[in-house]
Amino acid sequence: MTRLIKKILIIVVILSNSCLLAAQETENDPKWNPDGEIDAAQFIIDKNKPLELPKANRFFKPIKEEKSEIGSGSISYRVKSFDFTPNVKLPNIKLQKIPKQPITKLYGNKITLGYGNFSSPYVDLALASKRDKLYSYGLNFNHYSFGKGAVDDENSASGNTDVEVFGKIFGKKTTSYASIGYKNAINHFYGYQLSDTPPNQDSIRQQFDRFNVNLGFFGTNQNSPLRYQIETGFASFKNTFQASENNFNLDGGFSYKLDEESVIGLEVEGTLSQYEDSTSINRNLLLFKPTYERKISGVYLTLGFQVALDNDTLSTNKKSSVFPHVHVRFPISETFDVYGGITGGKSFTSFNNLSSENPWVGPRQALVNASNKLEFYGGVNGKVNDKISASVSFSAGSINNQSFFANGLNDSTRFDILYDNVSVFKFSASVAYSFFEKASVQLESNFYGYDTDVLAEAWHKPTLEFDITAKYNIFDKVILSPSFNILSGIEGINLQTGEQETLEATVLLNLQSKYILSDRAGIYLNLNNIIGENYERYLNYQGRGLQVSAGFTYSF
Repeated sequence: MTRLIKKILIIVVILSNSCLLAAQETENDPKWNPDGEIDAAQFIIDKNKPLELPKANRFFKPIKEEKSEIGSGSISYRVKSFDFTPNVKLPNIKLQKIPKQPITKLYGNKITLGYGNFSSPYVDLALASKRDKLYSYGLNFNHYSFGKGAVDDENSASGNTDVEVFGKIFGKKTTSYASIGYKNAINHFYGYQLSDTPPNQDSIRQQFDRFNVNLGFFGTNQNSPLRYQIETGFASFKNTFQASENNFNLDGGFSYKLDEESVIGLEVEGTLSQYEDSTSINRNLLLFKPTYERKISGVYLTLGFQVALDNDTLSTNKKSSVFPHVHVRFPISETFDVYGGITGGKSFTSFNNLSSENPWVGPRQALVNASNKLEFYGGVNGKVNDKISASVSFSAGSINNQSFFANGLNDSTRFDILYDNVSVFKFSASVAYSFFEKASVQLESNFYGYDTDVLAEAWHKPTLEFDITAKYNIFDKVILSPSFNILSGIEGINLQTGEQETLEATVLLNLQSKYILSDRAGIYLNLNNIIGENYERYLNYQGRGLQVSAGFTYSF
């Protein structure tokens, strides 16, 4: 192949030189006219002269036609395998396996024991089952009492004992739970004049016995558009004066998701009550509240109403009422909401709840359900940033048969219940701030304004509630929880004497501290009412001064 290429190159060179030489000879020819002009010449055309051309020599060999035959035999192919073995030694890499995280041991049981001044033992016991996918159960016991008080020692003693047994069963579609509880509370009517001869302790002793049973079911099927919850309960109450109250309660509802933007729902509440004192009174209240929720252009809208059916002790009270319910929520950001609406409805008034709010209520009281005729409300809440969350809200409404407390007409140491129609305005604000993981502070405040119809004042209702609570963890060993509380604007009246009195503001400074000995044990020291003032929440009933208690906790 190389020789052939060389021969071709030699021939090309020779031909190129020949052409150059011929061109040079032509230029040297005297007859050559470089300007391209044609010399004068004469042409003779003879049409009768025959044309004779010499024969050309042909130097070619005819192509022989060959017939091709397509064979029918099989053709075998042999593919040679190709192996590539690099002469490289790969490093021996050992994969690191992620160790299986051990499950943190759960101590479901905890006991706290303590003791303080005013002869105050404290016991808190919580027993619960360990982790289980099918069920959970437990028992809670709490006792906190004061053998002495601010007035005449034992005459102002008090105590509370609570015990509850509960259980829960987890199902794929339904979870059920049940609880049985008993509460015992002891107080004394020590709101007498200090100049009087102290009465016998047994004659002013007041005891409450409360028993309750609850049973409930709620849906847990996340794939179902239906959500429901049903709870039934029975509550029994009795006091020293043989006043008793038995309530059967029904509370439940459901919601059904129509599509991604709308939900319908129904809430049902019912109370069947029998109160016995010097007389026997049967009272019932049934509430039905259908609602329709829909999301429209980023705004969440709820429309509904409440239908109330009751038979109350006042003949002038309507047996059936309808109240509106409109709620609008507008997210102004991912963490902040603006909301507002109009609502109303009735709420059941029971002697059990009134005596829990004020333990010095006397016997033979009238019971009337409160009716929130119409209430306007609104507010904004959410997180300002990762450290600050805040909320501001207001409400203004009119309530019929609002309950108030006044020192009794026949016995000023016991409170009577008064009812009146009132307009109420409320403004609330709260801020929570986390300095870092181990320190936080929270502020809450409520301002109230009352405009009564018949009563001169909204007796024993505060106009200001202000609370500051903080928490600080020092080296994961010492936990400090100070709090500061103000309650002011309370007006009281003694119906027996007709005297009205503005109670001094209640100012409480408390400090709870705990030293962690281990993951399971710790000791605590609590200081309550550090300022030490004998404040009055209710007229003529002084609170205890500085209270000191210490104890230890242990989990097992």
